[in-house]
Amino acid sequence: STQSTWGAMGEQSVQLARGVQYHTAGTVEMMVDKHKQFYFLEMNTRLQVEHPITELITGVDLVEEMLRAAAGLPLSIPSQDSITINGWATECRVYAEDPLNNFLPVVGRLTRYEEPTQVAGVRVDSGILAGSEISVFYDPLISKLCTWGTTRDESVARMAKALDEYVITGLARTNVNFLRALMTHPRYQRGTITTNFIPEEFPDGYKGHTLTDTQAQELLCVAMALHALNDRTSYPTLPHPTQTHQTLAQRWVARHGGTSKLLEVTATAKAPHLNTHTHLPAEVFDTFEFTEVPEEGLQLHTHNTRAHTQPGEGERCVLKLQWSMATPLIHYTMNGSEETRTVQLLRRAGQEYTLQFMGSAFPIHILTPMEHALAQHMRAAPLVDHSKEFVSPMPGVVVEILVEKGQQVKAGEALIVLEAMKMRNVLHATVAGTVQSILPALGEGVDEGAALVLFE
Repeated sequence: STQSTWGAMGEQSVQLARGVQYHTAGTVEMMVDKHKQFYFLEMNTRLQVEHPITELITGVDLVEEMLRAAAGLPLSIPSQDSITINGWATECRVYAEDPLNNFLPVVGRLTRYEEPTQVAGVRVDSGILAGSEISVFYDPLISKLCTWGTTRDESVARMAKALDEYVITGLARTNVNFLRALMTHPRYQRGTITTNFIPEEFPDGYKGHTLTDTQAQELLCVAMALHALNDRTSYPTLPHPTQTHQTLAQRWVARHGGTSKLLEVTATAKAPHLNTHTHLPAEVFDTFEFTEVPEEGLQLHTHNTRAHTQPGEGERCVLKLQWSMATPLIHYTMNGSEETRTVQLLRRAGQEYTLQFMGSAFPIHILTPMEHALAQHMRAAPLVDHSKEFVSPMPGVVVEILVEKGQQVKAGEALIVLEAMKMRNVLHATVAGTVQSILPALGEGVDEGAALVLFE
């Protein structure tokens, strides 16, 4: 059983420490096979990043006990039998690394950093703040995010919520998207994971969360509601004297990837008799109703350069929104559902809203019907040929150049060694060719995407 395996591992770890007369905190690592047979891997003479798990389920402050041992004081724990396990804990190591780029490190400065301490059972161990810089010189660990629950399911559910509400901006990407995907992965939830989990479940690499049709519809509605609020606060208008509530009514086209929907959004202010020329507070509107307008309902009249839409006859949905413009966190429910979902507004650039949902980022464009109609006639941007360039997949410092000008290389041959985050990374040619020039000098720092080698 699992309990007997734990007990045997603990007993052998204690015997190991006694055998070498080790008297302070340490960590013994084991490998366990599918038959629950375990094998010694290594011992580290220190606490490791997993120690919050032990502290959360036992209530023992391991750091305090380590200090007591170093000071020659007796432990505050009466006996081994006095240590009991209560509940379950989950830990995610939040890193400045890009799962979409083979988990290579990311550098940058955190422009906003808000830990999800409002989620029940959350513990965050970190040493950074907004404004902190993630550089190539140190390990890219951002924090140890931990959750406790009475059951494993509760702990994992709390972790999913905590990852949804963890605000980290300024970096191109973190591994939050991958961690969030794990929390709802059926195999992880069953606990049937091994060290081969990633190659087995993501043989072509992790590509980010794939939206279902329902999720895509919800995100389009959220983005349009945000745009409606921004539009209303930027261009406030007075209600008609006979109106008792501020109303909002507009049609836009929401576009994500190859999908676009013409939606009519309407909302009524919560507070009656609003009458102001100033910006409306973000909480004025909280419920939005969307009506999908059929594609044939959109017509472009070139003779007077205006777009005309027919009355909406499509499917209707109701979005209940909780958002203050002071925070990127947005909570919503759809069509009266009791399930509250969380998204983050990562950035707004003009009419593009980038929303983070289940850890992954989704850019959504909001256009007027006429803008959308005219956009169909825009030429696609020309493709630039980069086949003769070998670019850096990560930031780092060039510590070794393994080729020279005029050398013929084969696909897969080592070109350059980059050092970043205390690791040396050998970069290999993706195509065969003859080296025309080597751009960086030895010891030079390079950014992700920088050209390193040009081929003839």
